[in-house]
Amino acid sequence: MKGIDAALTHGYFINKSATKRLFDFLRPVWIVANEWKLLRENNVIKLKAVVPSVINLTEHSCNSSIGNEGHSTVNELDIQKIKRKFLTALRLIFWRVFIRSWVKKVSP
Repeated sequence: MKGIDAALTHGYFINKSATKRLFDFLRPVWIVANEWKLLRENNVIKLKAVVPSVINLTEHSCNSSIGNEGHSTVNELDIQKIKRKFLTALRLIFWRVFIRSWVKKVSP
């Protein structure tokens, strides 16, 4: 099923061609590999959702120390959005106007 965003994603299925495209796009490493929205905007991946979820959370999921450090107000992703290519920004505008309005959001 087509996905719009991938918030709180806990498990991924990635095929071989997507792996190669991710490798080429992310090397040298400059962002985490699961910035799905940015990767979709840059036409690196085709985001799909697996429903029902294959990985579920437990009560221990809130006890993570990953990403809990203080962050500055402007991070690398914000800088990347500012430097976004014109063609990427144009494709994103068309996606928001013509595609997103027709895609039914799936809620768990």
